[in-house]
Amino acid sequence: MRRLISGWTDEHVPIALALTVAPVAGAVAASAPAPNSLVGVGAVIATALSALFLDAFGGLVMGVGASAVVILAMRLTGNWTPRSFPTSVTLVLSLVVLGWLVGMISGGIRERRERVGSPGPTAAPVFGSLGLLAADAAEDRLDEEVLRARRHHRPLTVVVVLLSITDRSLDAAARDAARRALARLIESELRDTDVPFALAPDQVGAILPETDVAEALEVVGPILDAATRARFAVREQDERRDLVDCAELHVGFAGMSEQLADATTLLEAAQASAWADRGQGQDSRHAAPETAT
Repeated sequence: MRRLISGWTDEHVPIALALTVAPVAGAVAASAPAPNSLVGVGAVIATALSALFLDAFGGLVMGVGASAVVILAMRLTGNWTPRSFPTSVTLVLSLVVLGWLVGMISGGIRERRERVGSPGPTAAPVFGSLGLLAADAAEDRLDEEVLRARRHHRPLTVVVVLLSITDRSLDAAARDAARRALARLIESELRDTDVPFALAPDQVGAILPETDVAEALEVVGPILDAATRARFAVREQDERRDLVDCAELHVGFAGMSEQLADATTLLEAAQASAWADRGQGQDSRHAAPETAT
């Protein structure tokens, strides 16, 4: 149920409404006396099929046209009477709404296909990863998740993982290999409902829907554990190195709240938390050792 709710978006609303309106319109049309029942059912089918090739406005016009045909048929057969008025009005309104909804759905599908097919930052691989969203696309997706979390009163957490290379002997290619290893690790260890993204070559993270900060710690735990076993190739030396021997991982969390109520502030807070974790680690390494007394 959690995955179903978290996967529900505003795009599913017109689909659900269309699946409700279509059978209602069909049932109302079938209840009319012959031959108006045949005309009504045919109008429902024609409206739904025609609107598949139109947008929301075109579907609305198609629904109005089909309603006019139904009204004309009822008047010609003498069935446009006060007794049949509630049923007739229901059928007419159902046709208009059905055409509008189906047109909206089909138009939205075509727009998404055009966005996916067009080149842009969201279609290109990010830092050698096939699944991480770019920073701008991640912010857009996070805006959607924030709206959904508010609407359903559910928690939302953003996590950012900062990769800090500690082995100065690694060349540029080896550093990129280490970053790709971390990106693949995060992609593989996250849940199906989580959304991985990359803010910079050394900053990757994830949007965790339906998750508070305490639960986010449980999600990130297996990632950090797997990082202790992750390896990457150093081509110059023709060997494989352990990620933890060459780099440190610093994790930052930001949970949605009254203060962190939009994508920008959530991302900035998660980044600041990761940098703060890095600073604490450096302070502890540089601290003077305690002396026994």
